[in-house]
Amino acid sequence: MAKPNYQHARRQRELARKARQQEKLQRRSARTSTAADSEPAQSALGSGDPTRDPTPESGA
Repeated sequence: MAKPNYQHARRQRELARKARQQEKLQRRSARTSTAADSEPAQSALGSGDPTRDPTPESGA
């Protein structure tokens, strides 16, 4: 029986992990670019909201 090649298996796992991370990065960049396109209209509405306090309360 042949010995398992752990180095090859490890390399394959690393390549698969890098591919998944690259896909995730592309999905995130696509999502943030579409959110950035629609963000100016939403941020203009949100910035004028007097009821929202932008600073967090430190005592409570």
